[in-house]
Amino acid sequence: MTSLAALSVKLAQAKKNAKNNVARADHELTALNKQANPAAFLKNDNAIWYYYQAVINYKTSSKWREAGDILMKIAKLFETLKMLLEAACVCTDAAETYMKIDKGEGMNAMRKAITIYSDIGRFDVAGRLEKKIAYMHFTMKHWDDASFHYRKAGNFLAGENLIDQSDICFEFSALCHVELRKLEEAKSDFEVVAKGSLQSNLRRFHTVGYLFRAILCLIGMKMDIKVLAHYTCSLNNYSFVWL
Repeated sequence: MTSLAALSVKLAQAKKNAKNNVARADHELTALNKQANPAAFLKNDNAIWYYYQAVINYKTSSKWREAGDILMKIAKLFETLKMLLEAACVCTDAAETYMKIDKGEGMNAMRKAITIYSDIGRFDVAGRLEKKIAYMHFTMKHWDDASFHYRKAGNFLAGENLIDQSDICFEFSALCHVELRKLEEAKSDFEVVAKGSLQSNLRRFHTVGYLFRAILCLIGMKMDIKVLAHYTCSLNNYSFVWL
């Protein structure tokens, strides 16, 4: 009982410290708005420091929503200071914090981070975050949203020449389209993965498998026999060369 009482006292103190730090940060921002000094924007650093201390206190007391809200305030301050990379990192931290209690808020914060990363040209990081969002939709069986975000992630990663990671996204996008019975989109995704496999010495032997899946999609679509014959001929050629 003594240890539980001590723990409850520490949690109560952490909450109190968090509120005090938020009040100090708000006071710094209020004083900043009243000043006409061109260098007054430097006080944003003080406000950000107090906000960070509040985030630590809120996380200590498991107040995840309050911690996420404060992190989004910090990100907005960093955007005001044109420190976009720091703002994107803080948005990512806020997204991970929100995920503990509310996946919807976490996705919104992650989309904000993706927008900032795209603005500063960090498409590799934006692609990885899009992949996280797509995976969450995939696990919840939201096939339409999952396919959209997987394709978006694949395009981001392909633009940075991360072909292996891009092909993983397009493969999952194809699986989502199969679940939605959108076989034409699934076929095009499998073709993209097959093309990417040819560019990799380690994955070149998988090209035949992806082309075969594209053929199955064509069969499901009841395509013309000449189109099927063309794909079958391509499959035989790859089988002759690589197997």
